[in-house]
Amino acid sequence: MVQYGRKCMLCKNTRKREPGCRLFKFPARGSPMWHRWLEACGLREADIDVRSREPPRLCQRHFQKKDFLTRQLTGMAVPSVFPVTVYTEVIEAVYQPEEQGPIEYGEIIVEESVGNEENDDTSRNGDLRDIEVISSVGDSGHICTIEEHQTLTEDLQNERNRVECLSRELVEKDRIIREQFELLKQLGVQVVTVSEPNQK
Repeated sequence: MVQYGRKCMLCKNTRKREPGCRLFKFPARGSPMWHRWLEACGLREADIDVRSREPPRLCQRHFQKKDFLTRQLTGMAVPSVFPVTVYTEVIEAVYQPEEQGPIEYGEIIVEESVGNEENDDTSRNGDLRDIEVISSVGDSGHICTIEEHQTLTEDLQNERNRVECLSRELVEKDRIIREQFELLKQLGVQVVTVSEPNQK
């Protein structure tokens, strides 16, 4: 009885001899890929000992780079994990003695982490004539009259809709890929994913 062990059936390569060596089991016995592997290796059914506790294996030396699946982004990949950060518009009241009430000006956009109750106001020394916020004393809300505000809001909503559409497409693509993996598995094809070597 032949014991194949964890080594390449053809060249006897092992992980001990070659660090990082990958060993791949033969496809399921009797499957179409099983016969293709035997033919490619110049083996016959009789050459494979069915009594061995370990299945026959081949190392990566006997495969081309195109035979491996690499961990790469699909063409429809959309980033979906981000640090949770909210951008808020900070309002600063500037009191002028000659006016009857406070005049409020909009400050520049300041980054604020979610859950942070304190805002670090950033002062702007430039001309604020292009930014106007209309508010009466005691009002809880402010009315923004920046001309581009409505356009930017619409653009933002359009981008959100586009991201949602792409996310749905990505989910559908993932489903198709999983179905293809299942089909390959049923056909006896061993699917292996490897990482690309680090670029230096």
